[in-house]
Amino acid sequence: MKNKFYFSAGLALIFLSACNPNPHKTITVKDPNTGEKTEVEVTKGLMTNDVTIENKDKGTNLTITEGKMPEGMPSYIKPYPNGKEFKAMHAKNTKEVEASKKGEALMFSFETDDEPQKIVDFYNKILSENGYKANANMTIGKMAMSNYVNEKDKMAAQIMASSEDGKKTTAQIIVEKGQ
Repeated sequence: MKNKFYFSAGLALIFLSACNPNPHKTITVKDPNTGEKTEVEVTKGLMTNDVTIENKDKGTNLTITEGKMPEGMPSYIKPYPNGKEFKAMHAKNTKEVEASKKGEALMFSFETDDEPQKIVDFYNKILSENGYKANANMTIGKMAMSNYVNEKDKMAAQIMASSEDGKKTTAQIIVEKGQ
C-alpha cells in the first residue's frame, strides 16, 4: 500500500513539473557595443510553442509564435488563404522612454506557391480598404514590396514577398502601431 502511494505521489510530481504553469528563466545579456548588461526574462507558453522575452526595466517584450497570427494584429489583416508555415512576432514597448519609441511592431511570415505580386496585391487591397495610403510599391524580378501608412490610426504596414526558385514564395507582413 505504501509503495503504491509513493509511486502515485512520484508520478504526480513528475506530471506537475512537466506542466509547470510558468516555465521561465531569467538571463543576463550584454550589449556587444557598449558592454551594458541587462536582465531579461524568457517564458515559454504552457500549452503552446510561444516564447516571450521581456525586459521589465525598459518596458519591452517580444513574443514569438508559430502557426497563428500575432496577438494584437488588426482584425482586418487575415492570414493569406494559400499560406502555410505561419510564424509571427509581436514586439512591444510599454514605457515611454522617448515619444517616438513607444509602440508595437507585429510581424508574420509564411510560405506559399503563389507568385509574389499576387500576395502583395491581396494585402494592398485589404490595407487600402482600411484607411491606409500607399507610400511606395516596388517589383524587382521575383520580389514585390509595398509600404502603407494610416495616419488617422497612427499605423504603418509593409508587405514583402519574394521567390528564389520561382516555385516557393516567402512573404512577410509588418505592422507598426503608435508610430
